[in-house]
Amino acid sequence: MCLLDGRGLNPVFALVESAWMISGNNDVAPLQTVLAGYRRYSDDGRTLNGAYGFRLRAHFGVDQIKAAVKELQLSPASRRVVLSMYSADDLGKQSEDIPCNTQVMLRVEDGRLTMTVINRSNDLWLGVPYNWFAFRVLQHFMANELAMPPGPQRHVSTCMHLYEQNIAIAKHVVTQNSISSIQEMEKTVVPLDIDMILSEVSALSIADLAAIQSPELAIFFQRYLDFRNSSPRSVRTSVKAKTSSVLDIALDQWIDAREQPKESLMPLNSFLTNADTPTHLALQHLVFPSDSQNCNLMESLRTAADNVRPLLPTLLTQDLPAGVHITMDTDTEIQASLHIVLELVLGSLDPELRKTTIGEHLIQRLGELARQLGLPERRLVGREMSEVGLRKIFGHIFH
Repeated sequence: MCLLDGRGLNPVFALVESAWMISGNNDVAPLQTVLAGYRRYSDDGRTLNGAYGFRLRAHFGVDQIKAAVKELQLSPASRRVVLSMYSADDLGKQSEDIPCNTQVMLRVEDGRLTMTVINRSNDLWLGVPYNWFAFRVLQHFMANELAMPPGPQRHVSTCMHLYEQNIAIAKHVVTQNSISSIQEMEKTVVPLDIDMILSEVSALSIADLAAIQSPELAIFFQRYLDFRNSSPRSVRTSVKAKTSSVLDIALDQWIDAREQPKESLMPLNSFLTNADTPTHLALQHLVFPSDSQNCNLMESLRTAADNVRPLLPTLLTQDLPAGVHITMDTDTEIQASLHIVLELVLGSLDPELRKTTIGEHLIQRLGELARQLGLPERRLVGREMSEVGLRKIFGHIFH
């Protein structure tokens, strides 16, 4: 989530927010420094009502982080370590910032500190990656206090959602990434040193980037400031020559995302390089075929049509009015099944994708395939099939 190409997660905000949370701060100014407009979540223009760190450190009159560490030091097998961030007076309260993450539960499992975070409402685009990152840093901090390694972190959300205004860019991120590309990156990327972050909590928590002592973080923040204050292109060029650390990759992606033209969210080659989209490789080959792929594709289409043909009599004759019958000769059955296969491939495309250049290319390609298959140019028009019928056909196509 933090290093998906095209996502453009703000690594500086992630670092500052994590330290801000650990310190118990509720002052909105540090976050506003990094992310302009963050003050809109403040009820009084100065503080955040639902600040997680403040809720954990001071809001309830007890430092829950210290209390949790003490409990686990005294009783490592304890199942009572529950940290609260949601207050009874939050229920019905009119505020711009009601805590989304409501509880943190901690346990020692196999000598490691595990964390479970409960969330009442989770924004998949804006909230989830930052939540995961910040609570992972907190988990490391508490594990260090307990002199043990961190274990798994689990998140339970009762309402995971994606707002409509973020759907297009989210789809773009899906097409830009694949499991294989992420795995390749993970083989070479230098992991993030979270202890380095924890050593700079004091400066990071107030967004005093000039006070950072760590050489790696100091260089990272200087590049970030250079981008904000000078020519983006010169900064990005120098970035490309650096090593593949998590911070470098994240900052590269953030810069690229800020410079990415809005109209280029669906590059033509994205389907060629991504084997993990729902349309998968078969659709990629359908849109951008080579000669050898074309021959294999034609054979695959005919095979899929042959799989569909036995279903045609049942699907086309069920629920007909009394006295109405449908019969087809062999040639008609072949044409009908080929039409159905092509129409289902076309119909399975996302409506927004059909409006793009690649969608238009696909529609044109389907027309070419229909001509190569010897089908009449006029589309087969049939009555609507039930969802159950469509599921059966899809099952046979991909058999």
